[in-house]
Amino acid sequence: MESKSFSRGIQQEDVWAAADSLIADGQRPTIERVRQKIGRGSPNTVSPMLEDWFATLGTRIGVNKGSDGLGDIPNVLKQALKDAWVIALTKGREESALEIAQAQADLAQATRALNERATDLDQTEQIGRIKRQSLEDALDAAIKNHDDALARLREAQELASKREKEIESLQDKLAAVETERASERRSHQDAVADYVRERKKSEERAQSTQQKLLEEIDRARQETKKMTGEAQKSEKQFLADKNLWQKKVRLQEEELAKIQALYTASTSDLNALRQTHAASDSRAQEVQSLLKGQLADSKTTIARLTEALLTRAERPVARTRFPPRKLKGASGNGKR
Repeated sequence: MESKSFSRGIQQEDVWAAADSLIADGQRPTIERVRQKIGRGSPNTVSPMLEDWFATLGTRIGVNKGSDGLGDIPNVLKQALKDAWVIALTKGREESALEIAQAQADLAQATRALNERATDLDQTEQIGRIKRQSLEDALDAAIKNHDDALARLREAQELASKREKEIESLQDKLAAVETERASERRSHQDAVADYVRERKKSEERAQSTQQKLLEEIDRARQETKKMTGEAQKSEKQFLADKNLWQKKVRLQEEELAKIQALYTASTSDLNALRQTHAASDSRAQEVQSLLKGQLADSKTTIARLTEALLTRAERPVARTRFPPRKLKGASGNGKR
């Protein structure tokens, strides 16, 4: 018997010995049965060796074209042996082809499922990238709005500072006016005091001439009336100026309150934007975890399909028994 070496350490003698053992056990040699008997080897490796075994089986059992080698065996038995050999060879080849085709179909189906799963994962990753890009764009817009709000806040603060300076200037002017009015009051009081002193002196001199005193008194009364009217007029003008400055101060305080409210609203918007940014990062992490989980599930599914394919390839298949003992006890009709 010629020895041939094939891949994965399988020898032709191993395949032939396994096939002979199966025949001795009353079983038809097939690719799967031979692989199970040996314990290793792929269908592509075992198939050509089993074909060689079937090709030499006729010669080995004494049935060939040149010389049947059966001596005095009846022709009917010889024909039955030949028919049985042809049937066994044909069925073995058909079953081998079917097993290979089924294994290839299962592998193709698993490959298609794997490709579809990979496509789904790619689409999911693309959707995740799009969502993340949208979140990043929203964050950029929020940062820009925050910068704009800060710029407006700085402008408002500058305006408030300017208004505060104006208020301080108005307060200084009001203080100056009050100081001036106080000085005028003191001057008026001093004038009245002088007038009283002068009047006293005039009364002391009144005895000399009553008419002169009366004239002096009348003149003094007129001057007093005039000074009193001017003092009242100055007092009214002072009160009007004071009310005007107080009104301006209230307006400045109202504007300052509006600016502070705007600053508070801008701070609230900034906090809301920060919270939105934190929620976006959390959502991106959840999408990334989901993608990782789906990828792990895909790997698990592929491993299960591969394991199922190998298990199916190694599972023994029930075949029609081919007992060799019928060669000696076969009937003359040539049927199995």
